[in-house]
Amino acid sequence: MDFIEGYYTPKTVCPYCYTNLVNWLHKNKKASLRYITPVVWVEDPNGHNESTCYACKNYSGFLNKHALKNKKYTPTFTASLPVLRGRNVEPPESPSPDVLSSLPAGTEFSYSDMNDPDYMPDYEDDKPLLLTQNEMDYIVAKLGLSQRNSEFLTSFLKRRNLTKNDVNATAYRKHQSEFQKFYTVDPTNTLTYCNDIKSLVNKMGMEYVPDDWRLFIDGSVSSLKAVLLHITNKKPSIPLAFGINIKENYETLKDILNKIKYDDYKWKICCDLKVINILQGIIVSGGYPKYFCFLCNWDSRSKLDHYNCRDWEKRNPENERKLKLVNDPLIKNIDDILLPPLHIKLGIVKKFIEVAVQADDEVFDCLKSIFPKLSDSKIKAGVLNGPDIRTLMKSESFTRALKNDHLKAWHALGAVINHVLGKNRADRETVVEFVKHMLDTFHKINASMTLKLHFLHHHLDEFLKQLPSESDEQGERFHQVTMPMEKRYKGKKLDALIAEVCWWSHKVSQYEHEDTEDPEDTGGHTERNMPLNLLSTSDHEDCTISISGYID
Repeated sequence: MDFIEGYYTPKTVCPYCYTNLVNWLHKNKKASLRYITPVVWVEDPNGHNESTCYACKNYSGFLNKHALKNKKYTPTFTASLPVLRGRNVEPPESPSPDVLSSLPAGTEFSYSDMNDPDYMPDYEDDKPLLLTQNEMDYIVAKLGLSQRNSEFLTSFLKRRNLTKNDVNATAYRKHQSEFQKFYTVDPTNTLTYCNDIKSLVNKMGMEYVPDDWRLFIDGSVSSLKAVLLHITNKKPSIPLAFGINIKENYETLKDILNKIKYDDYKWKICCDLKVINILQGIIVSGGYPKYFCFLCNWDSRSKLDHYNCRDWEKRNPENERKLKLVNDPLIKNIDDILLPPLHIKLGIVKKFIEVAVQADDEVFDCLKSIFPKLSDSKIKAGVLNGPDIRTLMKSESFTRALKNDHLKAWHALGAVINHVLGKNRADRETVVEFVKHMLDTFHKINASMTLKLHFLHHHLDEFLKQLPSESDEQGERFHQVTMPMEKRYKGKKLDALIAEVCWWSHKVSQYEHEDTEDPEDTGGHTERNMPLNLLSTSDHEDCTISISGYID
């Protein structure tokens, strides 16, 4: 671009800018110009330099269309940003005929586009990008392939010349052995546990800081797991213990805590309320205890006082016999126990559906149409998982099926799920208001107080002390991740099973970490979702119910 007597004269322009400039130049249409000063390009006398090159400095090839809209461009020595028109700033007048006559003779305007018959595209970008070993490991881990299928896929791609020469198809034979040495199998062959936690975390490419991790313990139909979850939920879960055909009882949990040396690390504990009560020595398997809140002396059988009484006596060692504690607490410090938001949410929704179905048959028919694969007994009991609850929150037919107080209670429950039990927690005042309104509406529909409701009713302050990220969601997701591996390794070595899970997690996190570096720091790529989701979970995604109108 040349600068002649205060005017910019471009040498090459695109067709769109060419039309605007012609209208401005010959017809004096001020509206044709969107800027006062265009981009001024200056040639660097020292040649190309990445620090001064505008294209290199503002590279945006890794951005998606949403991030591209919000990208801020940085001016450099070789290019200045254009000055756009404002409401009170008019574009310059077109040059006079005298100035136009002073332009160099022979000035021509020309352009070419994809319709030019002489245009020859560059096919360099169409060449396949050969896969590296790290990328193959990532694909195998994302798809959850067995070792045999992993070797077959890699060999197939190598025969098609789609991988680099150093990719080894046989590398997947016993690839879990690098993590298997960190696990020891119990003599009964029903439990395997980590024998060197710090070295295992370092092997997975992370620095071990005990305060950054919390311990999750939970059992499924066929297994019992103890897993370390990171405070950010963005790093891989670290399996510490895995057992099959063992019961979720006091002796088993005590044995697991001893073998993983819990007393040496003192992690915070995040698990469901049943496991918490077992850890605290409260009877949960021999019947229905009268006092089974580990924080206070809440009388579960005094139903008339549940919604009215807010001054239950705090639990202390002196009333352990009264609370029917038969074992010493395994977690000495109560502050190390985190309340499980996901477990509480599932319990509250379960109670609401139980009451709503009993009150109106139309609600049951609506639920049956929404969840045709669920049995009648599960629907009547309100047994739903996280995705089912999100589906229900978005269902307009379910909202129409509810009447009067039940509809108000459902809206109040939606506000609590979104802004109290979810990952985006509201401020304290709003949380207290939403919880109070939900409890009032539940009282009106004659919903009995459960232990989950009791924690929001009486121990909301304890719940607000913990971060929204300190949840049991990631641990529950770990059950889903390891389920296919449990079927694959059924009847085989337990340490090989859990080491395979570590290999999956490590390869996914390693590639994702390299591919999600901060663009401002390293020019990396934007973050992408993980189907295997060993790094993060979001079982509390925002529902579509609006919070306006929840409070009467």
